[in-house]
Amino acid sequence: MKDQRCSKCNLQYTICIASGKLIMGERYVICDVCKHSLSFLLLSHYEYCPLCHGDLHTVKSAKSYLKDDKRRFF
Repeated sequence: MKDQRCSKCNLQYTICIASGKLIMGERYVICDVCKHSLSFLLLSHYEYCPLCHGDLHTVKSAKSYLKDDKRRFF
């Protein structure tokens, strides 16, 4: 899924499909089937994508998100 942008500050962000929380400054994986994001910290809790039930054992996409962004989000 394409990252979304805040309408006020234009910051690009991603939402975890498992928790519904913003993924900010942490690693995440992208489901190869539905292309939605899942926090890397939650990956060990799931064998299949919570959204489309695609096999997460085959996920190849993992990256750090906004690792250079020095702002803090609460």
